[in-house]
Parts: sequence; C-alpha cells; structure tokens
Amino acid sequence: MPNPNFQTWGCSIDPETFAASRPFAAPITEAEDWLTLTRLLLGFRHDKVVPLLKSGQCAAAHVRKTGPSALFARWPFQAGQLTIRVNLGAPPDTAWRMPNAQIRLNDGTAPWAFAAEVHR
Repeated sequence: MPNPNFQTWGCSIDPETFAASRPFAAPITEAEDWLTLTRLLLGFRHDKVVPLLKSGQCAAAHVRKTGPSALFARWPFQAGQLTIRVNLGAPPDTAWRMPNAQIRLNDGTAPWAFAAEVHR
C-alpha cells in the first residue's frame, strides 16, 4: 500500500501508483454515512463486546447457516452472550427477528442485513 504522505516526506513513490490505490477518485456522497456507521460499530464493540471478551469464553460458539448467504452465530461468555445474524446478499430461508438487537442494519427479510445483541 503506498504511503499517503509520500509528497510530504519526499519518498520516491510514484504519484500514479498512489492515485491508482485510492478506492475513489473524489470523496463519495455516502462518506458521512459510512463514518457514522463505523463509529456506531466501534462503539458497540467497545461498550458491549470487549467486556464479554475480557470475561472469558465459557463454551464453544454455535454457528449455523440459515440460507444460501445467511448465518446465525452465538458466542457464550462468562459475562453474557453475543448473538449475531447476517444476510450477505440473499435473505435467509426463514426471516429472522431480533427485537432486542443493539445494532440493526435492515430487517431479517432483506438480502443485506445485520443485527447484533449482547445479553448479560
């Protein structure tokens, strides 16, 4: 990956190589939405998932495929459990609901959806 500071630091990286490595030539209109989502997910990880990880896992994870591109997973920890459902391009065989999810992107019938909840 090219160093974005090549001009500042006087590095010899070809500017064309750096330009070609950028995913977008100009800022995308959804950039603020992506930043908001990233902050939300990082906050959930910090506030909910990290304390579970620190408590120690108490049993094996349970993961099952619920459709051609859909998964359910549950991780038990000493301080609670983390449950996620995700649809990655196709809805599950049976629509899911997670009414207590702390994070939800779309609902269980959408082809692209994600939900996560932590129970203590």
